[in-house]
Amino acid sequence: MFRLWDQYLTLFAEAWHSWHSYWLKIAEQGEIPVYFFRFEDMLVDKQKEMTKIMSFLLGIETSKDTVLEARISEMCAFDEKKNQIYKPGTGSANEKMFNYTAK
Repeated sequence: MFRLWDQYLTLFAEAWHSWHSYWLKIAEQGEIPVYFFRFEDMLVDKQKEMTKIMSFLLGIETSKDTVLEARISEMCAFDEKKNQIYKPGTGSANEKMFNYTAK
């Protein structure tokens, strides 16, 4: 059991390292714009990080006094519970299968 776990960890760590190395190489070459951010920073200061990300995507130095700044502020002001795209269901698996036919 531990041997299998060690193999999994090694494989996972190698894949993670390979993925990060690839994107760092792309960023260093400068041919494709790449923006790195930490998810933890989004949790700490969502408005600041979203502003930086959107400024990068739009290729602008600042979004101060723009519609973008206003929209980001509005988005960040939403209640966390109301500002969810995915809401887990409460039903069981295949509960609505009777609605579907074989065709």
